[in-house]
Amino acid sequence: MSGPPATASESLGDRVERSISDHTDAEREIERGEAESVGRGPSLRRTAIWLVITGVSLYLVAPSLLDTLSSWQDLERIDLIWFPVM
Repeated sequence: MSGPPATASESLGDRVERSISDHTDAEREIERGEAESVGRGPSLRRTAIWLVITGVSLYLVAPSLLDTLSSWQDLERIDLIWFPVM
C-alpha cells in the first residue's frame, strides 16, 4: 500500500477504512498497475515451462479422456433404474 504505515494504536476499523480508500482511488491504482506491468513482463522461460507442463499433462490424460468420451454409446445398455440409485 502507498499509505502511511500502520501504527500499533491504530484500530482495525481505521486500517480497513484506509485500505478501502486506497484501493478506491482509481487514478492511483491505474498508475500503480501500469508501473508494475512495466517493471516485469511475462517471462519467456516461465511461459515455456507452463507450456511443457500443460503438454505433458495432456499427453498423460488425453488417452483415458478420449476412451471415456468415446464410450457414450454404451449408455444405451444401462438400465434406467441405476440413475436414481447413483
